[in-house]
Amino acid sequence: MSKILKTTSMLLALSSSIFISCKDDAIQYAENLCNVRNPETELIWLKNAIEEFQDDQYSYFNSAQYEGNVVFFSGNCNPSINYVSFVQNCNGDTLGFTNEISSDLDKIKLLWKADNSLCDL
Repeated sequence: MSKILKTTSMLLALSSSIFISCKDDAIQYAENLCNVRNPETELIWLKNAIEEFQDDQYSYFNSAQYEGNVVFFSGNCNPSINYVSFVQNCNGDTLGFTNEISSDLDKIKLLWKADNSLCDL
């Protein structure tokens, strides 16, 4: 009986530590999006880019990590087009195209999509 209790306690402790470390990573990543809380409104170049797509039902913007740095890129879920966009850093500098470096992007998260979006993201 005590062996089962010890095993259960160890599993609970392990599960808790995994959950807490994942939560800490998520919080740290969210707080490090170019040192702003709302990059889609606080980074002027990104705000302007999003405004250009405001009425596009197929467009969206993602944040990600590329080579340890936060980056942003737009996407398009229209099934009839093959879409490629720029990958840009916090300053809006272009680092490459999504088709060239997509395999090197980590922690991809949806940042914005239109209210009337047809994308199932």
